[in-house]
Amino acid sequence: MDCRNPDPDLDPGRMDETIQSLLRAEPMRSVPSGFGRKVKARVTLAAMLDWERQRWRYLSVAALLGLFVALTCVAVPALFPRALELAISYLVPGGAGYADYVFSVAWYGGYAIAALIGLLAVASLGAAAAALAYLIQRRRSWSPMGRS
Repeated sequence: MDCRNPDPDLDPGRMDETIQSLLRAEPMRSVPSGFGRKVKARVTLAAMLDWERQRWRYLSVAALLGLFVALTCVAVPALFPRALELAISYLVPGGAGYADYVFSVAWYGGYAIAALIGLLAVASLGAAAAALAYLIQRRRSWSPMGRS
């Protein structure tokens, strides 16, 4: 007697035949009405949940990237004001004078212009995030049923 296979009827080489003979003894039951519709609804729901997970992942990465860029844009000038002045004066002709003008207007009471400049900075970050989301959307299909 083989210790690995105690039942001689369960020969691994005859597994398909054994399963077929056991299934022949079972009565055939009909599929309940609406079974296909329920399966399709569950598969669609699973695909939509997967789509939401992917979308949430992409949007959270884009939001974290935008937050990192915004914090960097605030932290670098606060920590290195001279580097910001040099960068503005070398990158933009007349930029240092314009930056002095903007900072002085903001400092001495022109808060509306400072708010407008802040709004423009936030809008540019938002446009960059929207462009990134558009590029991701073009690269990957966003339909709930996968690639189209």
